[in-house]
Amino acid sequence: MVAIYARQSVNKKDSLSIETQIKSCKSFAGKNYKIYSDKGFSGKNTKRPDFMRMFDDIRAGKIEKVVVYKLDRFSRSIVDFYDLWEILKDNNVTFVSCNEQFDTSTPMGKLVIHIIIAFAQMERENIAERVKDSYYHRHTTGAWLGGPAPYGFDIERTKAFGKAFSMLAENDMIENVIKIFQSFGNSDISLGALARELNDAGVKGPSRKEWDNVSVGRVLRSPAYVKADSDIYLYYLSKGVKILSEENEFDGEHACTIIGKRDRSQNKYNDLNDTQLCMSMHNGVIDSKTWLRVQERLENNTQINRGKAGKYSWLTGLIKCGYCEYSIKINNLKSENRLKLICSGKSNLKKCDHTFDNDIKHIEDEVAKAINEELMKNPPDSVSDNKKELLEEMVELDKKIARLMDALAEADGDFYDDIKKKYDEINKRRKEILAEINKEKQPAKPIDFAGLSFDEKRIVANEFINRVLICDDEINIEWKLQ
Repeated sequence: MVAIYARQSVNKKDSLSIETQIKSCKSFAGKNYKIYSDKGFSGKNTKRPDFMRMFDDIRAGKIEKVVVYKLDRFSRSIVDFYDLWEILKDNNVTFVSCNEQFDTSTPMGKLVIHIIIAFAQMERENIAERVKDSYYHRHTTGAWLGGPAPYGFDIERTKAFGKAFSMLAENDMIENVIKIFQSFGNSDISLGALARELNDAGVKGPSRKEWDNVSVGRVLRSPAYVKADSDIYLYYLSKGVKILSEENEFDGEHACTIIGKRDRSQNKYNDLNDTQLCMSMHNGVIDSKTWLRVQERLENNTQINRGKAGKYSWLTGLIKCGYCEYSIKINNLKSENRLKLICSGKSNLKKCDHTFDNDIKHIEDEVAKAINEELMKNPPDSVSDNKKELLEEMVELDKKIARLMDALAEADGDFYDDIKKKYDEINKRRKEILAEINKEKQPAKPIDFAGLSFDEKRIVANEFINRVLICDDEINIEWKLQ
């Protein structure tokens, strides 16, 4: 069957009537045809009653040809026409325009269709580019670009300079955000443990009743809460983020937003190199020092979890086989309820034939005793109480210097002079602090190694020990101090 389609948007003297269109189309339709017509509908969209019924019949396989008086009766948009043509083609339906005299069953008609498709694709790309440009432009204004608001905020419409836009406004949940940052940033609590604390306290979650480590991590990673200053600028610059705002806009009051490719299963950005950051209109609630400390903890946790470093022992990575000097792995034999030492030279490389039956807890005790003895013989200098704040400041300066170096590696040449100037300023202050600290030193109190936490033991051991060689009945420690 052949479909004749006619459309007239308005009744005017010079407007081509539906009856005239149908009369012209009949000579191209043969005897077996069905008429579809829409009166009072524009060709700018495809939501026309009879037009949609015709395409239902096309998909049902009832129509083999569509005849129209002119292309603009069918569609005024070449992008829409391209989509409609794909449906016609998939259902083996030819298309005839009486006035333009082309038929897609002929070589000339196919050529015209290919030209239309080429223009449609170009127009679609132009539309996408205009939408993208508009999106990024709105981003640079600091307006909220869409989607659900971050936890602790609502979206409100406001108006400025004669234009309406969306921005974030704090709600009652923002106090929970502050507590989450303070708890995670000022302790060694894990994401999972923090989630359990929030649930036990009856704190309402972002989108569901209960918190988990993913939802807590999403809050902690978001730049929507930070009072973004120059340190935040350097942090994101060091991560390869394209920053659309000038550094002087990072005023320590307003927060920022980030856009780019995202892992939707985690709702977080995979590769910060594919993202763009801009200052926002709303104010942050977390100071930059706390926010950066949280990011440091999150990044360290990610590195540890990735390799399960120190999962069973704070000596993981330090202990080596005393026979082949390759690393020793620690496996948890749940069936035997014990930890077993395995030489990687034997299991992976087949270069060793030794099997260990040593107790890792005994090895830890012996190494802990040796560390205490070594520290008693060579005690480090410690800073007097009134100099502790200077030491803390120096630690923060060292972190800034590290971010500067990372930023320099990622930044364009245009940023080199600015970053170098900042480095010189920070390094000058660091030298002043060191000189002041060195004026007043006192002997350190002995470290109670047994009283340190698991992570602290791992840090101290890696600071002072190069490696620990294990034999059946002998433990040899190679010190970095010597």
